[in-house]
Amino acid sequence: MSRLLALLGVLAMLAACGSESESVSTPSKNSKLKPTSSCSAGLELRAGSSEAATGVRVQKIELVNCGAEPVVLDGYPQVKVLDESGRAVDVEVGNGSSGIATVESFDAQPQQLTLTTEGSAVFSILWRNTYDDVSAPPVVGAGLEVVLAPGGAPLRISGLSIDLGSTGKLGLSPWGSS
Repeated sequence: MSRLLALLGVLAMLAACGSESESVSTPSKNSKLKPTSSCSAGLELRAGSSEAATGVRVQKIELVNCGAEPVVLDGYPQVKVLDESGRAVDVEVGNGSSGIATVESFDAQPQQLTLTTEGSAVFSILWRNTYDDVSAPPVVGAGLEVVLAPGGAPLRISGLSIDLGSTGKLGLSPWGSS
C-alpha cells in the first residue's frame, strides 16, 4: 500500500512539471498601464511567447505595422521597464545577453528590416530572476515602453510579468523577422 501511495505521489509531481505555457500573464486588476490602442498610431506591440527555466526568463514582443507606410527597423529597440502605474522602473537595460545568460539569438549581429503594411518583427527581453541582495526589494515590471529608433514616439505594452529579482538587469535581442 505504501508503495502505491509513493508511486501516486511521484506521478502527481511529474504531472505538475508540464511544459511551459505559451501565454504571458494577464495584467493585475490594479494595473493602470494602457496597451497600445488598436493600432491607432499605425504600429502595435503584442506579447508573444514567454519561456522560463532555472531562473532565466525570455519574453518575446512582436511589433505589427498596421499603417500605410513601410517602417524601417535597425539594431535594437530602446526599452524602459514600467511598473503597474506606468512609471519607469530602475533597470539596467543592455543590448544583447548582457552577461545574464548565454543565448545566441540575443548576441546575433543586428540586421536592418523593413516592415511592409501588415508586416511584423520581433525582439525579446532576457532577465534572470535571481536575488543577489536579499536586503533589496524585488524589481518587478508590468510593461514596457518601446522606442523603435532614436527620437521616435514611444509605444507601450502592458500585462507582462517581469520579475527581475534583485539584479535589475535586462538584456535585449536585436530586431528580427517574426
